[in-house]
Amino acid sequence: GGDHAPMATLEGVKAALPLLGQDTALALIGSHEAYKAAGNHSRLRFIEAPDVIGMNEHPVKALQQKKGNSISVGLAAVAQNELGAFASAGHSGAMMVGAMQILGMAEGITRPAVATPLPLPSGKSNLLLDVGINADCKAEQLLEFARLGQNYSKSVLGVEKPRVALLNTGSEPGKG
Repeated sequence: GGDHAPMATLEGVKAALPLLGQDTALALIGSHEAYKAAGNHSRLRFIEAPDVIGMNEHPVKALQQKKGNSISVGLAAVAQNELGAFASAGHSGAMMVGAMQILGMAEGITRPAVATPLPLPSGKSNLLLDVGINADCKAEQLLEFARLGQNYSKSVLGVEKPRVALLNTGSEPGKG
């Protein structure tokens, strides 16, 4: 999914493979026909997903009506331990809803948040959570996001005492 797919995806895969360890393989999920330009590579495999969720589709309806979509197929592969991770440049709302439905939620968390590390000149990173995926958060969910960010910053980024702040970027028609 995403802008300029599948060619942009294939270019990304071509650039990423040399940077990843030799024991890392990538799975391309979608129409095998769309990815035939990737050719055969020992560290690439293909998982067929014939359905596509368009960016203008309602995420819940699309997930219900298009069972063979790449988001559902990829998340199911993670849930079944066939893949160690799954990333998509496709419909972020469908990704959030699909993750909730297929992978479930951690105890005490009612809604997921997208996390984006922002690199700093020092070589360290700040962490931006939610990045606009949740347009109608309640105060309790913002607190959950703060806890998620704090835990991620400690365990992944190695920040001993993470500082939490709230950023409001306003609203746009139909969002925020």
